[in-house]
Amino acid sequence: MKKFLLSLTLLVNITIALAQDGSVRNIHVYLPAFKTYNVDSIYTGKVAGINFDSNPQFKLFRTAIRQGYKNNKLNFAGHYCFVWWGCGSPCQQSAIVDLKTGRIYDTLSGGSGYEFRKDSRMVVVNPPPKNNLIYDYAIATKPEVWVLNEQTKKFVQKKIRFYPKLHQGPRED
Repeated sequence: MKKFLLSLTLLVNITIALAQDGSVRNIHVYLPAFKTYNVDSIYTGKVAGINFDSNPQFKLFRTAIRQGYKNNKLNFAGHYCFVWWGCGSPCQQSAIVDLKTGRIYDTLSGGSGYEFRKDSRMVVVNPPPKNNLIYDYAIATKPEVWVLNEQTKKFVQKKIRFYPKLHQGPRED
């Protein structure tokens, strides 16, 4: 009986030690505000048809792009339609379609979604939950912040902060 109690006590102590080790911690994510990358104006003109010849690699995803374009129209950076589709689990691909010209541009791959605004050039790939907490073992889908460079039509990654303690971050809804 003493061996059993000793073993049980040892097992409980090891479990407590591992839990305190922080191998599974909540990590707080601080994201920039979408308004930091606001656009100057929102396009209200005639919407162009999709030009698949502008980026032939996207012809393989015609159906997903057409459906996303039809359902979302203006939803990103003042004059773009941000469309995305699944490519496995967890995998998502995306593109932006310029509503003025119909041209298609490469965007970002993700694993657990996207967050963006029609009045901002910023995209959050793999956005955290509303409480901005992620687990440190979920590194495969850690949040990333990207901003569209309007001149080059390329995305530039921005640094975000991760902290192992709870704080209220500057993220806006």
